[in-house]
Amino acid sequence: MKNIKVSYINEACYLVIDGDIEFNESEDLLNIVNTQLPKQYSKIVIDLGNCSYIDSLGLSTLNIAYDLAKNNNKSLLLCNLNRDCEDILFMTTLWSKVPIKKDLNQCLQSVAS
Repeated sequence: MKNIKVSYINEACYLVIDGDIEFNESEDLLNIVNTQLPKQYSKIVIDLGNCSYIDSLGLSTLNIAYDLAKNNNKSLLLCNLNRDCEDILFMTTLWSKVPIKKDLNQCLQSVAS
């Protein structure tokens, strides 16, 4: 993961991941999610459109981020997954746990849980 761009759209904090989520960078993603929790946004959207690989620590990081968001009354959603990332998530329990949407618009339209 080379970079994480953070922006705010309506009621969502929008994180765009540029690169893969691997061992060396997973902590960066978790730190950014943690800094967004106190803010007044009901959703944290992670855009994985530029991510083609997620290793086991990256999967764990997404799981922890989801739990942190939920424990802070926020929704964490993923969007723009390519086929490889969809396959990786489908092989894990994350597929059924973390809401996955086609794009940002679907994330913004979803009801916060």
